[in-house]
Amino acid sequence: MDNLSYTDRAVSKLRLYTSNGIIPGINLITSYETKNNPLTMQTIEKIIEFYFLQN
Repeated sequence: MDNLSYTDRAVSKLRLYTSNGIIPGINLITSYETKNNPLTMQTIEKIIEFYFLQN
């Protein structure tokens, strides 16, 4: 999300999704990264555990 135009498009899409009932964290899994803060396997594993492996 380092690129401002990319970030603007991403936020616009999230607003569109939300207006159509697709809610981040509820029925849309999202992740974020920047050049200085890349997405890690540890984060991916935690997301999978939270959404798919909990009772």
